[in-house]
Amino acid sequence: MPRVTASVVEHLVRAVREAPDGPNPLEPLMRAESAEVEEIIKRIAGGQQALLEQLEGDLTKAAQMQVLLDESIDKALHTWPFDPEIGNLAGYHLKNAYMVKHWGAIQAGRAPDDPVLAQAEQRFFETLAIDPTNPSALNGLGSILLFRRDLDAAEFFIRAAIAQAGRMNMPYPQAEHDLALVHRFKSP
Repeated sequence: MPRVTASVVEHLVRAVREAPDGPNPLEPLMRAESAEVEEIIKRIAGGQQALLEQLEGDLTKAAQMQVLLDESIDKALHTWPFDPEIGNLAGYHLKNAYMVKHWGAIQAGRAPDDPVLAQAEQRFFETLAIDPTNPSALNGLGSILLFRRDLDAAEFFIRAAIAQAGRMNMPYPQAEHDLALVHRFKSP
């Protein structure tokens, strides 16, 4: 076992004193996105947004839209299994499946435990392992935590998503909506 000597302590103190005042910068994301991948991402994301808009009005139609998206997600995951955006969309697809399945309970203020939440969470973590600043994956993780009623953690990740989107000069109304839900549940 190494001995703690004055020179070891002096070296440690100097290293701490000279350390940068913030986190280490992240390496840039190195990802090539073909026009084909970009198109499927846009199509799936558009379908998922349309599904969410249907949820409050016509649950049956939303469920049908979810089934139609199954094939697109499966094909995209098969074709581009390592693409972080495809994985992120798969996380949202799982979260949306949960919402469609449990919509009545969610609207009544309950969020049933379901293994699909863990699967969605895993997809968001996979995306964040590649790009820890991905606003969509941060918000997706926040939404999973919201369903689990881990409100402080949900708020943390949703705020991080909003902040990161702001750094990219992108509005993020969906995350703002999710943050409002967190605040609604947190208020007595």
